[in-house]
Amino acid sequence: MFAPLPAARQEFEEVAKKFTGYFTGEHEKVLQAVPKKGDSKLVDLDSDSIELTLETKDFSELDRLAYIVRRIEKDTHVVPLGSFKLTPIQEIRKNEQFKGPYTKYNNVGLAKENLDKLGMYQHFRQVETIEKKEMLERNEGVLQTDVFDSLALDKPQGGWAVQVKSGCLATVRSILWPGYVSYHLGHTGEYWGVYIGDGAMNKDLPFML
Repeated sequence: MFAPLPAARQEFEEVAKKFTGYFTGEHEKVLQAVPKKGDSKLVDLDSDSIELTLETKDFSELDRLAYIVRRIEKDTHVVPLGSFKLTPIQEIRKNEQFKGPYTKYNNVGLAKENLDKLGMYQHFRQVETIEKKEMLERNEGVLQTDVFDSLALDKPQGGWAVQVKSGCLATVRSILWPGYVSYHLGHTGEYWGVYIGDGAMNKDLPFML
């Protein structure tokens, strides 16, 4: 049976970081209890004040799972440089030219000589680096394809491993989140990624570099 994950509640972010063990599979298991009596809040409705009781909810393993899934997605969703573009109406869309078809006049995908370069891969998320934010604020990213943060800017450096197999298949593996790997077939518009792991972050990464 499958069901959508609940939203990752922001107030539980610090709580979720405390738990580093394996998941048990018991999604209703309470990891941290919250007092059942909600906080009271006065609300002014046309000069008449009423008292509302805010709903409280325990932090469960399902809440932790929701947080971890969102965190992995944020840290590891990788796309090749040029696969998306920013339109004049400030929308991020797939770049048709990246998809092909490949001809000697139309170099789709990443060139084979660039497949092993970490700077040719980006985070598919809202930009976080100051340089990219300022570029978008100045509206200088329109019709450009370098609109996401580069993996090469991640801190600490060394959190990614790039390999090229058979001269044309690039794999980008996360050292921070073991189990995530992204693939790109050079000179094609084919790219995909998958995470098969236990939800544990590699906290030893800074000591491995």
